[in-house]
Amino acid sequence: MSTHFRSSSRRGSIVIFLLFLAIAYLFSFGPVQALYSSGRISGPMPRDLVTFYKPLQWFYLNSPMGAPMARHDAWWGRQLKRS
Repeated sequence: MSTHFRSSSRRGSIVIFLLFLAIAYLFSFGPVQALYSSGRISGPMPRDLVTFYKPLQWFYLNSPMGAPMARHDAWWGRQLKRS
């Protein structure tokens, strides 16, 4: 029974870790976009970075999460303009 518990616990930990990575990925776009649009990082966004965030663009356009994501991105833009 203890082996089943360890195996189940390990799977749960992996699921939580993957969920954390997905949430971090989702929330990381706002700050990155704000850094480039505010000019704190000069030049256009690198092609690799655009490719990295391409799934978020699809998610933004095709899910009901588009409006909250836009507000999150705008919030980051306002934060960087203040400082």
